[in-house]
Amino acid sequence: MDHGIQIYTVVIDGLCRAGELEAARDLFSNLSSKGLYPDVFTYTTMMNGLCRQGLLAEASKLFREINKNGCPPNGCAYNSIAQGFLQNNDTRSYPTS
Repeated sequence: MDHGIQIYTVVIDGLCRAGELEAARDLFSNLSSKGLYPDVFTYTTMMNGLCRQGLLAEASKLFREINKNGCPPNGCAYNSIAQGFLQNNDTRSYPTS
């Protein structure tokens, strides 16, 4: 694992937890301009932040992008998205791979 992406993942998590979701989104979206690409942990962190804010459609979109970007979801990613939907009382629109 690249230490660069690990550091950015921690920063994205901190921004999400601090309620700075827009800053986290910007940082996540601009990783490639820094020569970095999100790994499954980065995706999961961003999905958690989106779910915490009730942005389930955006979290679902990100969940679907994981495979397209050559980064298959792991158990943590599935657990994260499932918990997000359950915590927001929305099980009808839960994404399927």
